[in-house]
Amino acid sequence: MKTILHNSMSLFLCLSLFACGEHTKSKAPLPKTTPTTAPIGPTVIGPTVKPTPAQPTTTVPPTLTNGGTGATCTQSTAAAVTVEPLVDIPRTEVPVLGTAETFEIGTWNIENYPKASGSLAMVSNILNTLDVDVMAVEEISTPAAFNSLIAEMPKFTGLLAPDAGTQFDARSAGFIYRTADFTLVTSQALFPKDNFAFPRPPLLIRLHPVAAGRPDVVAIAVHLKAFGDDKSQQRREAANVQLESYVAELKAKEPSLHIIVLGDFNQPLVGATERAVFNPWFEKGCNYTVRTDSLVKKGDYSYFSNRLSLIDHMVTTSNFLLEEPVIVKLQKIVPNYESQASDHLPVVARLAP
Repeated sequence: MKTILHNSMSLFLCLSLFACGEHTKSKAPLPKTTPTTAPIGPTVIGPTVKPTPAQPTTTVPPTLTNGGTGATCTQSTAAAVTVEPLVDIPRTEVPVLGTAETFEIGTWNIENYPKASGSLAMVSNILNTLDVDVMAVEEISTPAAFNSLIAEMPKFTGLLAPDAGTQFDARSAGFIYRTADFTLVTSQALFPKDNFAFPRPPLLIRLHPVAAGRPDVVAIAVHLKAFGDDKSQQRREAANVQLESYVAELKAKEPSLHIIVLGDFNQPLVGATERAVFNPWFEKGCNYTVRTDSLVKKGDYSYFSNRLSLIDHMVTTSNFLLEEPVIVKLQKIVPNYESQASDHLPVVARLAP
């Protein structure tokens, strides 16, 4: 485990210095899979090249605690869970979660991005500072706004789900990933005709690591139906049924594949009725792990506006061993975070050693 070092600089100095820094990761070898080829759906947006300062800021990242490795056959199903009081880690600045030796993946609903005139500066600074290898993003209003965001992230590139038509929500899901470490094998908008289960089509990407001997990663970004009424919950349940079936088919074709479904599921997992929506994943606990479920039981939250709720989740195949995710309480660190950035918080996990 690594030690958290607090930087004595102010938040904005930390953000601006780190955002200009470069680092290319060198990962430990993992079992290799062979990439496949498929037509590219969304447009890949290239980064704008920016000069690198002679002496970039160096920050030691905080530890992402390990929540256990592998899935078991004893995961919770529809039974309500006991929620423990949350013991949050106090922070005074946005942490650097990325390291040169590890792989991190996360999800962030960037509410109606860009929601204010200062959104571009704040969101790009946060993403550059967190320095996560692969980040799913939700609620991107326009391709132009996404393009402008990527232009402020010189170490990254991104892609956005294509316009699915007027019957769907116009806000899109996308991915941002590190160009030095990954090449895009394929991308695809899933279930493009089913706006009952998916008001915003999920976006699938397959990334091939540049480093030899490391496995491909298949990630699916989702933003499911909001609200707590019965019909909305039925729509989320239908979505999880289809997503699990799709992932099962991928695994049947390529058993060694590492797959993660992540994003804004709009689904609390405390009460029995709430947890029943996730039964497609819970009931096959030998095949999948709901990585955020341990945080649910600790009383953690990823949404904070008019209530505290954990509705942004990560589900992985059991061979994709991630540590327990971290949710950084940016609303306590970044002034005007909710008005300029989001009412959701980034959820980030690291590959277990």
